[in-house]
Amino acid sequence: MNTTALQHPPRELVAAPDLPDIFAPRRSLRGFAGLWRKHPTMVIASAVLLLLVLIAICAPLLTSIDPNALSPARRSRAPSAEHWFGTDKLGRDIYARIIYGARVSLIVGFTVALLATVAGTLLGLVAGFIRWADSLVMRVMDGLMAIPSILLAIALVAVTQGGMANVIIALTIAEFPRVCRLVRSVVLSIRELPFIDGAVTSGNSTARIVFRHVLPNTVSALTVQATYICASAMVLEAILSFIGAGVPTTIPTWGNIMADGRSLWQVKPHMVFFPAVFLSITVLAVNLLGDGLRDALDPRLAKGL
Repeated sequence: MNTTALQHPPRELVAAPDLPDIFAPRRSLRGFAGLWRKHPTMVIASAVLLLLVLIAICAPLLTSIDPNALSPARRSRAPSAEHWFGTDKLGRDIYARIIYGARVSLIVGFTVALLATVAGTLLGLVAGFIRWADSLVMRVMDGLMAIPSILLAIALVAVTQGGMANVIIALTIAEFPRVCRLVRSVVLSIRELPFIDGAVTSGNSTARIVFRHVLPNTVSALTVQATYICASAMVLEAILSFIGAGVPTTIPTWGNIMADGRSLWQVKPHMVFFPAVFLSITVLAVNLLGDGLRDALDPRLAKGL
């Protein structure tokens, strides 16, 4: 027997110790640099949205002023070191109201995007894969889409009265038909592909085919559509608040702030300017994120075709 071989086993049989991957940070930086070169607008938009989310979450840490505190002696003041964005006609600090109002806009936008995407996806799968339900579902969706989103939202809020929950429900009903139509169109094109026929031939149930093979192929389109719905919901919420049909005035929102300052905007433009800037930047960032996701998820655009 060769005792030397037993005392010194081959190198490939010796288990290597677990060592830290010292090159992981370098690869992460290289990956971020590649993402920055390919999709700079998406990176910037994501950073802006992250900053706005942090501002909304940390609002109590960014100001000690109550956004609803009235101070008639300080009403309609211009921006200063004491009040960075000035005060409104009731003496409330506009800076405090804006950063607290970011919570409402972001909550409404993200929630409506999530609910509309889920509801539209389920109905779109039913309409696209179950032939007998297609006509019924799509006629209802066509009826909802025939009404402009803002008018439908105003009507629904008027019936249910104001409040953040009612605004979210109204905007979800106004937005989800577009998701349903999108998913239906994607499903109609997917269900004719050979791998679906193979899944049917293999004896898979309809539910398994839908959720295992069809649904994953709609994720990229849904991700992009969800960003547009989020931006649209923020704008619609601001419009509803501006005309007094949305969130109550006791809750600071960007739409309410602009509504409070519209009577004095010619002499005190800061009352409308600052909330309008924050709303515009937020909507622009969401739209740019959607454009970046579309370019990243669409292989034809990624290859420059």
